[in-house]
Amino acid sequence: MSSPQHQPVTHELKIWTTFYEPLASGLKPFEVRRNDRHPRFEVGDILRLREWRVGAQEYTGRECLRTIAYILAGGQFGIEQGYVVLGFEPQPAPHRNQYDELIHFVQWLAEADPVVGLRPMAPSPEAVAAYCRAFSIPMPAGA
Repeated sequence: MSSPQHQPVTHELKIWTTFYEPLASGLKPFEVRRNDRHPRFEVGDILRLREWRVGAQEYTGRECLRTIAYILAGGQFGIEQGYVVLGFEPQPAPHRNQYDELIHFVQWLAEADPVVGLRPMAPSPEAVAAYCRAFSIPMPAGA
């Protein structure tokens, strides 16, 4: 529980791409973490969640900021002792910039199939559908 005198702390954390996508889209409004930070997580603190590419051992450059609104401590409800579930303040619906989405799609294609590289190409309907499913993006009209 946050005290009235609590000054929010910003915790910088890595988050794997698998978990970053649902977090950034607003689908995942929580984070499960080991409660070993100093200072400890408190309501009102800010998480700076930086996307981490595990295989390459590098940051992708994408990040999200989330404010902790609720903390469910471990040792109850099936949550392991020493862990916490951090609930975030509600986020506005993400604004999707079509240019950013296109760049992200091209980068995703390059990572999924190294042969494709970054050369210009028209993506197949199957590639568009796979991308939309992977990143919870509505299918474009006419696709």
